[in-house]
Amino acid sequence: MSKYLTIGQLAKESALSRSTLLYYHRLGLLKAANRSAGNYRLYSQEEKNRLKQICLYRKMGLPLKEIRKLLDQADNTRPETILQQRLEILEKEIDNLHQQQKDILRLLEQLKSRKSARRRGSKKAAKGRPPSAVKVLSLKNKEIDMVNKERWTQIMEAAGFSEQDMHNWHKKFETMEPQAHQEFLESLGIDQNEIKQIRKWSAK
Repeated sequence: MSKYLTIGQLAKESALSRSTLLYYHRLGLLKAANRSAGNYRLYSQEEKNRLKQICLYRKMGLPLKEIRKLLDQADNTRPETILQQRLEILEKEIDNLHQQQKDILRLLEQLKSRKSARRRGSKKAAKGRPPSAVKVLSLKNKEIDMVNKERWTQIMEAAGFSEQDMHNWHKKFETMEPQAHQEFLESLGIDQNEIKQIRKWSAK
């Protein structure tokens, strides 16, 4: 039995596509140890182990450029430095996600309170609540509705949210509370056609 693997065999064992291995080859990440009589690439156990390391680092989210530095120890880069940098990036991403989660939960509470206030207002008005009190409730609701789409975007940007952050925020909102997401978009004065588009890409 040959100690070498063809690119097809290596792709099958690593659960990667042949095109992915060829891409790694073009980047200099993975090179064939030998060539067959028909000039096909052949990979030894050493390249197989190297590919395992590449896959491990990819799971950590490291860019291929950094992986190559790690494997080849290019530019005298210490592995600890690259891994520490990646850890710091992940910590920032986690903090950002936690903040988005808090914002969504806070907004959900606001929407629930608003819905409850409307229900209470409707019941009291039906029982003959004085017109002046009903008018005050209407004014309060109107004040809430004054935050339109443009103003909301400005608030999010001022809080440090990028466009991608806002997209992720909508996706999380749609996943957790689709009906509340619908009501929130309506409260910003967005027309139904645009709301359908927003919810469509949010659900993907």
